[in-house]
Amino acid sequence: MHLSCFMKFRLTKNLETPCADISFKWLSGRKSSLIIRLHFSRVKDGFDKDIKLVFTQPISVVWEDESFQIFELPENLPRCESDNFKNWTYPSLVLHESKWVDLYAARMLDDESFKNHELKHFVFLSMNDLLHVLSYENPKIEILNA
Repeated sequence: MHLSCFMKFRLTKNLETPCADISFKWLSGRKSSLIIRLHFSRVKDGFDKDIKLVFTQPISVVWEDESFQIFELPENLPRCESDNFKNWTYPSLVLHESKWVDLYAARMLDDESFKNHELKHFVFLSMNDLLHVLSYENPKIEILNA
């Protein structure tokens, strides 16, 4: 698998701490949606709120335990910039030139549309698990009290 560039996907201003856990719920059907809760408030001295993300009509979602690696990730992932958490991977990323995106797009689109598709591979990382999401749209973001 070829490895590509990740960029931070900013959920809120000045968020530079890891996420403890990820919860999610998939609502299937014609108006499918994916609801994700990133549990930041569980990290001691971290961001004291949780973040809810809602993807409307995402294409696919894959959850994995931190110890597996369904998708190979580069070793040089962006890190948190907070002094207490510099060794932790930033919790929300977008992968550019994802092989997973290309496989889906190639099956769903004609050749011309494939060249200009805007399908994105989001990766949400916590201390315990990862969540991969394919979507054309960015999620709606809501800051929650813990």
